[in-house]
Amino acid sequence: METGRLFEQSLIFNKLIIESMSDGVICIDNNFICTYINSSALKMLGYTHEDCIGNNLHDLIHNKELYPGGECPACQTLVNKEGRNLEKVFWRSDGGPIWVRYTSNPIVYDLEFIGFVILFSDISDQKKGEGDSYNSNKKLSGEACLSKDVAEETSNHIALIESYNELENIFNQSMDIICVFDGEGRFRKISNACEKILGYKIEELMGRSFFDFIYDEDLDQTKKVAADIMNGAEVTNFENRYIAKNGCLVPIIWSARWDKKENLMFCVARDATEKKIAEKKLIQSEAFLEEAQRLAKMGSWNFDLKTDTVTWSKELYNIFGGDANPTVKTHRSFVNLIDEQDKQLVKLTSKHAQKTGEPFNIQYRIITPNGETRVIEEFGYGEKDTDGKVIRLFGTAQDITARKKTEEKIREIGWIQSHLVRAPVARIIGLVLLIKGKLIDENEMENVLDYLLLSTTELDGIIKDISNKTISND
Repeated sequence: METGRLFEQSLIFNKLIIESMSDGVICIDNNFICTYINSSALKMLGYTHEDCIGNNLHDLIHNKELYPGGECPACQTLVNKEGRNLEKVFWRSDGGPIWVRYTSNPIVYDLEFIGFVILFSDISDQKKGEGDSYNSNKKLSGEACLSKDVAEETSNHIALIESYNELENIFNQSMDIICVFDGEGRFRKISNACEKILGYKIEELMGRSFFDFIYDEDLDQTKKVAADIMNGAEVTNFENRYIAKNGCLVPIIWSARWDKKENLMFCVARDATEKKIAEKKLIQSEAFLEEAQRLAKMGSWNFDLKTDTVTWSKELYNIFGGDANPTVKTHRSFVNLIDEQDKQLVKLTSKHAQKTGEPFNIQYRIITPNGETRVIEEFGYGEKDTDGKVIRLFGTAQDITARKKTEEKIREIGWIQSHLVRAPVARIIGLVLLIKGKLIDENEMENVLDYLLLSTTELDGIIKDISNKTISND
């Protein structure tokens, strides 16, 4: 938006200079159509802005009987690509003549002649004493010549007009909408970008209020902001929605200011559609990340060493048993949540990371506000500035309490398998070997079978106990 703002300021500056000139300024395109006329020219000729813009000004103010378009000395500028300094008569809106001294010079853009500019001053009073006049039938009844070196004056004026026209070309090639509103909110000038962004041609907008195109839900707020601007507030990055020609809503970001002297509002507007799409994707991405962290019982954190500020993700607050209203704002307040037995380990690990920026992995216990003990596994990383100084630490922390309980169950089951299961299994194997080797007689067989049943029953109980521990862990 900064480029558009600088252009807007340059355009305003050049426009104000040209509008404040006492000389008349007229810009004409290749088809002799008026594309610009300043206030002094309108005053001298008695026409309105609407009379001139978009019309053949040669037919309006010059003597087309004496000078058909192609033969007019001023129009010859376009044909010969050469500037001219002349004294001739222009015709006012009331039909009366006005003697003018004028210069006509070609306008060149991108190596192409796109029209010419006329600068003129009223010399009627001077001509009255020289015997030149026109009758009511627009016929010359006398003529006199006056020669004056106006090279420097003309050069300055032409330079100013060329600057203005260069800005006009930038104005109409801008990707953003650049426009001017009057005090009633009516379009007075608008760049070509309006058709690409909103679908409307310039002529469909000129003279209409921009309020007519604002989405109803945004209308009241837009009117309030417009009133603030007209009261002197300079507004940047105001967002509202416009109804495009095809009926779709187009989000727009505005910057605007009010020119009290000109009674005009100068605005630059950018299509925010891509920005809104990106914002929506970011919100969705953050929602997905938040859900993933919730399912994994994992949160992210950031520690700014310069400000001693700690920031946590929502899930990390859940893990530590708090809410999203931060109670952990500094590194010290975080350490206070660590179980006393693990505090020293956490402090030493953090101190080393702050000094070296090296990655770390640590496990520690915390006590939640409701007294619950949880086990946390943390991975951390460091970021350094251009001088190699560590400026922040960041990483993840995961609640691994359930995992630790599972690991404890597995160790317990392993001990049971290695100790308790061994005794009955060994007895069963021994008894089976006695029977198989026929080392017992028939009188002892019943006792052996009783021992065998006792051992298998004991083994069955151990297996059930292991199974129950596994189920309770799930």
